[in-house]
Amino acid sequence: MFPLVFVRILNQMRLGILSDEAISTFRKLSRVPELHSNIQPTELYPLRKDVDSSNNARLMALPGIAKSFVAHDTGDPKRTDYFLAPGEIKLKINAQVMLSLIPEWTSGLTKKS
Repeated sequence: MFPLVFVRILNQMRLGILSDEAISTFRKLSRVPELHSNIQPTELYPLRKDVDSSNNARLMALPGIAKSFVAHDTGDPKRTDYFLAPGEIKLKINAQVMLSLIPEWTSGLTKKS
């Protein structure tokens, strides 16, 4: 499957209007994943509130105390204003995270400790 096709059907899912092609494609992809590590498969949700609910439930299931991390975004506001990540997140040791950036925006972004 070409990546643009997948982007199109994910956008349909986000809008809640799935074509027959999108439904068929998702059904073909449905399977129980084989896990070879402790990394859990990504779950897709159409609404941000569902994503947040799943993330909070996974975080609460981990032992320990959550630590808060505040984002310090820099760069062109035309680009940084479109970041979907929250300005602050809470994590615990062993929390699974995913970096999601559009590749052409990664130039000039650095990890600061």
